Amino acid sequence: MRFFVDDVLVMMTPVMEELAVERGQLPEHLFYVAITCYAPLGAEAFAEVAGGDGVPDMNKVAVMKRKRMVSAHIVMTQVLDAILRESAAVGVFRSELGVVQPPQMITELADSLAHGQAPLPLWVGVRIFRPDLAHGRTLGLPLFGHLDLEVTDSTRTEEDLYAMLANISDYIIASDAYLLPGQTVGYRDGVELAITQAVSEADGTPVLRIDF
Repeated sequence: MRFFVDDVLVMMTPVMEELAVERGQLPEHLFYVAITCYAPLGAEAFAEVAGGDGVPDMNKVAVMKRKRMVSAHIVMTQVLDAILRESAAVGVFRSELGVVQPPQMITELADSLAHGQAPLPLWVGVRIFRPDLAHGRTLGLPLFGHLDLEVTDSTRTEEDLYAMLANISDYIIASDAYLLPGQTVGYRDGVELAITQAVSEADGTPVLRIDF
């Protein structure tokens, strides 16, 4: 099935077998539906940001890409909300987040779109773990054209660490801002947090490490 919601292309393919997940566990089921939401930049979009020499302003292109990514996630959330209201639905596996999201989570958080808010837990995973000091990591920000965030060896509480990563992720998605190495990001009470680029020991991917 192929259809458009506004200017986002939605492709849905039923597969008549159980879905094998790498992480998490799904209840018993007979089939699953693979869903792709595609929101490309058209030629007219590049024309809008072209300078006098006809060459697109790449900063403006990056901002437009972010907006298209947000549009694709909004449509994805609306489609999942509709599907998961079916009594037979058992959940959604997000391989890029490494989680299985239950139907109730989707339908409850999707309602935040009606209030102009991003359903962040559906779009970005925030992982917190504490072997000794607290560590935190996001999963999913590359879907919005931004490196994931990471905190290592923090003396803050797990609750504070989760709140900080969630708040900054929401800020990145909801605005045109990009965090870059060498910058700082403002947090509570005028505190500025330093940003560096690093390679995560968890999976070897580039991340922005925040000193928190």
